[in-house]
Amino acid sequence: MVHDVSHEHCAATLGGLLILIIKEDPRPSIFEQQRRWHRKLEEVSPQGVAFLAVLQADTPPPTEEARVVIKRVFREFGKLMKGGVMVIEGDGFVAATFRSVLSMMVLALRLPYPLKVQRSIGEGCLLVLPAIGKEARPSVHAVLVAAEWLKKEYRAGTLRVSPASSQPPPASG
Repeated sequence: MVHDVSHEHCAATLGGLLILIIKEDPRPSIFEQQRRWHRKLEEVSPQGVAFLAVLQADTPPPTEEARVVIKRVFREFGKLMKGGVMVIEGDGFVAATFRSVLSMMVLALRLPYPLKVQRSIGEGCLLVLPAIGKEARPSVHAVLVAAEWLKKEYRAGTLRVSPASSQPPPASG
């Protein structure tokens, strides 16, 4: 279910997993969105939820103001999340450096849940999906299909919030 589409990010849930595709620094309005995501996830999976955030390696580094917002977002996630993964897609020096810097930032935060930084959605799924209650845990395949669909539609500017029609295509297998 797609919950939010903005210039900065899009957010969708798949069972007990929150999927974020991030283009730009978050704005303070993300906190109200975050409260809505939390309520929805609690309904679906009271035994545990997690998040997967996807960024491209060419995403600009956050401003100092955005870093404050990002740290608060991660801490707010601690009220509900049992795990999280940040996926920095891309190969090469820039992507590896981005992952290293983000890993150091995560270590400094000392969050109450495990938050890992990975290079692919598949790798991220293996780490984060076990944190989700079994009744609402999507398969790795379902997450891969949903995330690719979200990225494609978001980049094309065709992604919309809609309880029925904005669903990713069903994953077979």
